[in-house]
Amino acid sequence: MVYYIAGEETLPLIPPQKWDGIDTAADGWQSKVVPFSVEALDDSNKMVGEKFAEECVRYAGSFEGCGCGFRASVFIDEDAGPPGDHELAGRSSREHLHQYVLKHRVSSLYVCWSGDEAQPAKNIAILDPNRIIDFTFAFEERCLYRIAEDLDRVLEPSD
Repeated sequence: MVYYIAGEETLPLIPPQKWDGIDTAADGWQSKVVPFSVEALDDSNKMVGEKFAEECVRYAGSFEGCGCGFRASVFIDEDAGPPGDHELAGRSSREHLHQYVLKHRVSSLYVCWSGDEAQPAKNIAILDPNRIIDFTFAFEERCLYRIAEDLDRVLEPSD
């Protein structure tokens, strides 16, 4: 899964995880990884920019480098006990994504499988940014989310 974010202003870059020296079998590994990254588009994914009306489109990565880590926090089994390291790392990635969306006024987000960037969106939805940190919320594949700045205004019928 890959995630793309867009905004009217230039979205600052955050370097991705370098996996040298990270042992995911070791205790506490999730505190040593970069929980969130933002990268410029390259030749392999630049076509996704056509889905956005905004000027600046970026690739957003989780602790795994790709977007799969944003989904790691979703598969909650209440009977399984406390969350494991992978789930905690996923939650941290989503918390960082949420903070970034709010701080940098990200206005759209698109989710698809790597290689599907040129495929048409299956859905367009309004996204309350607080759903990003609702760990029961799963992002829909090939959905273009419009980030709601003011849900009351967005959801009220127009006159």
